[in-house]
Amino acid sequence: MHPIRNVEAGFSFHGVEREARHTGSADRSVAMAGHDGRQARGTPPERMVTREEDVRETKNSNLGQALAGAILTIMAASGTVFAEETPTPVTVIARACQASGGVTAFQKMGALRLLVSQDEIATDGTPMKAQKSFLVTTPGPVPGWLEIPKSDVVAGDDGSGGWAVQAGRADPRPMTKIQVKRMLATSLFPVLLPFSLQWAEVHIAGVAPDHYKGRASWKLTIEFPATFFVSPQIATTWTIQVDQQTWGILAASAPATDLGKGIQADGMLFTWSNPVTVNGIRFFGEQRVTGIDDVGREKPHSRIDRIQYQAVPAAEAAKRYISPVPLDPSKLPGMPGAPTTAPRG
Repeated sequence: MHPIRNVEAGFSFHGVEREARHTGSADRSVAMAGHDGRQARGTPPERMVTREEDVRETKNSNLGQALAGAILTIMAASGTVFAEETPTPVTVIARACQASGGVTAFQKMGALRLLVSQDEIATDGTPMKAQKSFLVTTPGPVPGWLEIPKSDVVAGDDGSGGWAVQAGRADPRPMTKIQVKRMLATSLFPVLLPFSLQWAEVHIAGVAPDHYKGRASWKLTIEFPATFFVSPQIATTWTIQVDQQTWGILAASAPATDLGKGIQADGMLFTWSNPVTVNGIRFFGEQRVTGIDDVGREKPHSRIDRIQYQAVPAAEAAKRYISPVPLDPSKLPGMPGAPTTAPRG
């Protein structure tokens, strides 16, 4: 089995395993992924107006020039991005990013290290623990790097293609070049909200007024390409709840997925708590992932991710994105020989 898929199948790179239900039989597990908490209140009034320099910086982000231009047009017409009517997706993203510290500050961060400690409770009550580390150059998801000590896996992608080393051996298989980016995107998309809404492959399909646990919200409908996540068990249409008053992210959810033949993978509800600030950017120290069924009801299966963040100089991070074990073309599948072994010590 492909090392990347092997690790993902046993305990998804995003953490929580999902539940699969077979019609007429007992539940059985397939992979799942996880954000717990609530939006921090009391955002200063001055943070409610999008600053021009942050919006102009958006031109250089994956929102693209069209998105940044639309935001500037809104500002020029009204002096603020707030609108009494339902705002456009551009407006919601701009306000949400500004409420979390601003696009400019996020992109100037350079690189971000995340140390993740996961505690999972399976449907039958069985506890599981895992540790993972990530390194990503903002805005992400690549260049990026990850490590899963329990599986003895290290992987990275400098933007030109991924590599992986498991138990000291380089994985030469062609799928590795594309799977690593998917692993990074799967794990980091919810953690880096709202800034990850700017990623090139993320499409905002619509926005509508809604309520989430008693708070007025804007519900964003998000669509991803089929190749975005590491597993087909994860739905490619999500909803994200944005607080109408503070513009903070309240929750994100992915619906249950029909895998065919009567098998259904549980959906996921992400919520967050314990806000922390790094270089002026607000993140969350705790993310909760809860399984949801096909009608959105919460299930016992859940995971809590406790996350530590650290800003890292871009030059230092770049060294991690290069494979420590160069591949030998003669060791590719179908060729004689074994995968290259990483030097120890």
